[in-house]
Amino acid sequence: IRTAVDSILGQTYDNVQFIAVNDASTDGTGDILRSYSDPRVEVYDLPVNCHAAYARNYALQFARGDYISFLDDDDFWHERKLEKQLAVLESNEAYGACFNWASIVDENGDIRNDEDGDVAWLNKAFHTEIQGQKEYLMHFLTKGNCIHSGSSLIRTEILRRVGGQNMSLIQLHDFD
Repeated sequence: IRTAVDSILGQTYDNVQFIAVNDASTDGTGDILRSYSDPRVEVYDLPVNCHAAYARNYALQFARGDYISFLDDDDFWHERKLEKQLAVLESNEAYGACFNWASIVDENGDIRNDEDGDVAWLNKAFHTEIQGQKEYLMHFLTKGNCIHSGSSLIRTEILRRVGGQNMSLIQLHDFD
């Protein structure tokens, strides 16, 4: 969890509100989150595990910014993620969201670029060359989702307008 939190707080764009929802974890996550004295960190504890979609929708009620991005406890962001994505959305008002590629990183911090092996299917999913809406839709419908939820940046108003994330997707929230 510290790697994830530090990657948010270490962004080159630092005007962030970090809303952490502790989904009734039993591994000390709540204590770790509360150990941060940074005023940008807000921690909310759920009394029972409700899964990612619920936790994200719960966090949405506290969001004050124009944009929202999600990050799971076992993921982390490149230090310029928000800076680069904000530049895209700020210069393209018609865009409701944007996303970037995701890399698979092992327990040693090494990027896994396996073309075969246990992460090959993930690398292929997250490193797809798609140039437009039609091409993306065809890829999504015929080959599957190529967007990692932690790579997205979404306009808050859009997420609120659609009612947040689909609560029926307990394990597949990346597809919402």
